[in-house]
Amino acid sequence: MVTRLNLELETRTFLANREFWAREHAGEYVLIHGRSQDFFTTLEKALDEGYRRYGMQFLVKQVTREVHIDRVSPLL
Repeated sequence: MVTRLNLELETRTFLANREFWAREHAGEYVLIHGRSQDFFTTLEKALDEGYRRYGMQFLVKQVTREVHIDRVSPLL
């Protein structure tokens, strides 16, 4: 069975808030699920908490002042 993750809301939330978050959270990792977010000092902590809270449906991005485009397969 192929599952397609739709992270459109999470991606829009990240892009809309990235510059604001970068002022206080630059270099940290943001865990986004729907419109809720939390910040972590390491990628591992953000991923662990994301899996614990939400299973597979979440987005983790590093907060930076620059925009980085990631290409990820939509199929898991």
